[in-house]
Amino acid sequence: MSRASNEVTANSDFVRCKLQSLKLAEEPELTEAELLEARLAVSFLGRQFHLEPTPRQRRFDWTFGVILPVICVAADPIVFSSAFGVDDAILGRYKIFAYLLSSVSIMSMAAWLLWGQQLGEIRPYLGGLFLAGSVISLIVGVILLPFSLIGMFFLIGFLGFTPLFSSFVYLRNGVRAIKGSRLDSQTWVVYRAVILAALYSLIVPFVLNF
Repeated sequence: MSRASNEVTANSDFVRCKLQSLKLAEEPELTEAELLEARLAVSFLGRQFHLEPTPRQRRFDWTFGVILPVICVAADPIVFSSAFGVDDAILGRYKIFAYLLSSVSIMSMAAWLLWGQQLGEIRPYLGGLFLAGSVISLIVGVILLPFSLIGMFFLIGFLGFTPLFSSFVYLRNGVRAIKGSRLDSQTWVVYRAVILAALYSLIVPFVLNF
């Protein structure tokens, strides 16, 4: 009786393992690209560029993409304007260019953070604008870095690091806008709009500046 019971149990285990192996065999194997995407999804970098932002990321983007840039423009002591004249400002020659691009970028970022993917067909254009703004913010942040390090002793120098953080915010949201628009539009149409918007957002302020 005990021997028969053991044989039944062994046969049951064999059948269960066989069915499980067949079930696994039916599932398609993931490609290397899918495995890489899955790893990035759970990594720190992957979370930063995920299609849907977290509440913490949204607060960070509001702070360094809208609020602090407005404060920096309004309370600019030496970068694009100066109490002693435009010529005494560090980047006074590019004041019109910077103010035009930053004003459009900040307003667009506020709209994007409010409505996000609901903005529909203008998403690739916002993506191009944000990428252009990211590059310019990075350049300004690198130029201001020595002055920001010195200004840290006077506290106001901490605002000089804002362009570096803003550069990341605009890059992240530019990527999200482009990824979202690719879900319901052809890739070549999306990238054409991105390139057009990036060029337009750089060329028009540049021409008006000079």
